[in-house]
Order: sequence, then C-alpha cells, then structure tokens
Amino acid sequence: MPDRTSASILIILDVGDAPDTDPLEEFAEVYYALQNAGARILIASEAGGYPWSRRPRRGEGPGSKMVDRFLSDRHARDEIADTLPLRNVFVEDFEACILVGGNGSLKEANERFAEGLIGRFLKAGKPVAAVSGRIDCMPDGCTHGLALLSSGGVGLPAAIRALLAALRDADEAGDTR
Repeated sequence: MPDRTSASILIILDVGDAPDTDPLEEFAEVYYALQNAGARILIASEAGGYPWSRRPRRGEGPGSKMVDRFLSDRHARDEIADTLPLRNVFVEDFEACILVGGNGSLKEANERFAEGLIGRFLKAGKPVAAVSGRIDCMPDGCTHGLALLSSGGVGLPAAIRALLAALRDADEAGDTR
C-alpha cells in the first residue's frame, strides 16, 4: 500500500470533563494527521452535533497552528458541527478508530458510551488509538485488537503513524478486517 491510506477511520470525541487538556487541540492534531494521510474520516460524539459546550473563536486563548488551521477551515468546522451520534455507528463500516478525550475503561458495555464502542472495535480485531491519559485497557488485555494509547503532545503523531502502519500492514497481508 502507498504511504497514503484510503482507510475509513472513525474519530470518537468524548468531551467529558478534562480541564487539563484542550480537546480542540487534540482533535485538530488527529484530524489533520489523518487527512494528510488520505484517510476517509467520520467524526462521532455521544449525542451527535457540536460536541463542546462553547464554540472557539479566532483570536481567543493562546491558540496553536493546528487550532488556527481548524478555525480557518470551513469544511473541518462543518464536520465538527455535525458529528454522528455514537448510537448510529457501526463498527463494520470502519477499519479503525481513534478516541480523543474520554476517561474510564475500555471494558464498559454500555452502548451509549465511547469506551463501549472502543471495546467493540477491539473485539472485532480492529486497531484503536486513544488520545487520553485516562483510559484503562480491557481486563483481558487487547488480544483481539491493537490498542495504541497516547496522552497527546509529542506522543500523538507516533500513535497516529502506528495506527496507519497497522492498517497498511493488514492491507498488505490481505487481512479483511
């Protein structure tokens, strides 16, 4: 497979209560890394629609290159304003997923919560990346899937590259996930 992937990847936004992180910064980094790799991206959040309590505006806060890029990107802002509700996500429609934010355990069985959906991806043998320092893995490990955990920052690009490499390796091996 070429360096670019056409894999269908779900980004799950679990906005929760994470005052120590900037979820927009984490999301923008994930979104543009996948976009640059040529992935087909769909974004989901628990209720669907705009996931955060308030919309950021240009010039507010410290800002970063990724956040500024996002705020200048009408297509990206439209996508985040119209996220798919988690209850409407079918694991078989995606090759992999990435959780941005969230806290809890991947063993949760409740269909409404992001962790339960992540658990279903892993049980289906699909790679998952979680960009959060507050996620616990399944009690029996991630034997059916590949879980890449990152707390963001400098580890984030490595987690995204590892996820894309896992998809390329599976494709080259003829794996039909």
